[in-house]
Amino acid sequence: MPRVSRLEAKRKMAFEWFNMGDTDRFRAGLPLDKQKLARHLRVGKTTIQEWEQKYYAERLGKQLHEEEVIRKKRTQPKEEPYDSEKYLNGKTDVVDQALIEACEQNNAQALKIYYQLTKRLIEKQEVTHKLDGDYIARQYFEARRELEATRVDEVSDKSTLFSHPIRLPSGQKQAPNS
Repeated sequence: MPRVSRLEAKRKMAFEWFNMGDTDRFRAGLPLDKQKLARHLRVGKTTIQEWEQKYYAERLGKQLHEEEVIRKKRTQPKEEPYDSEKYLNGKTDVVDQALIEACEQNNAQALKIYYQLTKRLIEKQEVTHKLDGDYIARQYFEARRELEATRVDEVSDKSTLFSHPIRLPSGQKQAPNS
């Protein structure tokens, strides 16, 4: 680390003095005017004047720089937040080219994606039906209602089909009723 010369150390002290107000100088026990500061630092009055000019030039330069930065920030259009979907949609040609290259190398996954995109491969989807208690109860009561609506009156044990005599073609005899 390079050593700081005595003159450079004195210059830094003068810059600090320029940065202070009279109250701070008084509290720090420092001289209140430039002539006394020059005697305190054991430099000439012209050296103090040169340092003062440099101090204010640097300070003004910093202030101008800060103002310029602020002005640029105000006038610059606000940057849009990053949108990955927009970015990726802009890269479809690159992705398509990479997919084609992978297909040319007989990459099975790439071929599957290619056929899916061109709608030449439609995969079967498994559908499961869940039969819950409510569904089963509804079906039961619906079936019961239908049965009750179509119920036939009770049939007697005696058949009425053969209660009347049957005419047979001539020459045949009727069997006796039991």
